[in-house]
This record gives sequence, C-alpha cells and structure tokens, in this order.
Amino acid sequence: MKPSTGDPSSPKIVVNPYTKAVASSSAFSVEAMAAELHRSQVALERLRLENKKYRERDEAANAPLSGGILAWSDAKAVRMMYLSNMCNGSMLISAAVGSFFIPGETAVSTLTRIILVAYMVFLGCLMLAMECNLYLIQEKVRLRFGWLFTYSGRAAFILL
Repeated sequence: MKPSTGDPSSPKIVVNPYTKAVASSSAFSVEAMAAELHRSQVALERLRLENKKYRERDEAANAPLSGGILAWSDAKAVRMMYLSNMCNGSMLISAAVGSFFIPGETAVSTLTRIILVAYMVFLGCLMLAMECNLYLIQEKVRLRFGWLFTYSGRAAFILL
C-alpha cells in the first residue's frame, strides 16, 4: 500500500493497487489491514489456481502422445491386432451374407451377387483362419497365402 503525499496533519489516504481499495490511515486498524491482506491473498490464490488450470489444459493439449497406443506393451499391441482382425473377418462375413438378403431390385444380377458374396465370405474366412492359428490349417494357409504373414501384405489385404 502506498501512502499519499500531503500535509502531515491531514489523514493519509492509502490505495491498495491490487484491490483498488481506498482507506484513510486514521481509520486503518490492525484488523482492517489483516482483512485487506487476507482478501489480497485470496485473490492471488484464485489467480494462481486459474493459471494452473489453464497451464495444465494447454500442456495436455500440446503434449506428445504419451499414452494411448504408443504406451502399449508389445503383447497388448499384438492382442489388440488379433482382436481387431478377428472382428474385421467376422464383420466381413456378416456383411457379405447380409448383403445377399437385401430386399428389392438391384442393378447387379443374381449370379454376380452370388459370386461377390462367396468371394467376400472366402476373404473373411481367410482372415479368421490367419488369426486363429489352428494347427491343421496353419501350414496350408502359410503355404498358399504367405503374403498374409507380412505386415505390408496384411495391411494391403485389409485395406483393399
């Protein structure tokens, strides 16, 4: 608080620059000064908390990917790929069978629909067979569809 300059006999006017409170030095008591100090501390703490909240929000928004997929262990990543490929294969089969039973007249002939549905079911079964790792079919799948066991081949198969 800054006292004002003036006649020493007149009461001094004091202005708090943070709260803009004005008080006379003759009316200032210890309790009033303590209350003003407390209000200033509360206002300062409120500003600190707001600053901390905004700083944490900005840090979280600008932080690199510290969690999520990049934080997974290799075993968890393999497990999630396994589950997603099983879901993809199952959904491919379901979509193929479901598309065969779409009611109404379509521009695609019945023979063409049957061939496309059979092809989609085959690809869905191939994806499931690749992920199931059944001993009886594993070697046959690896021999005939070896490209499914490379990352680029599997990605191309899923994307195309």
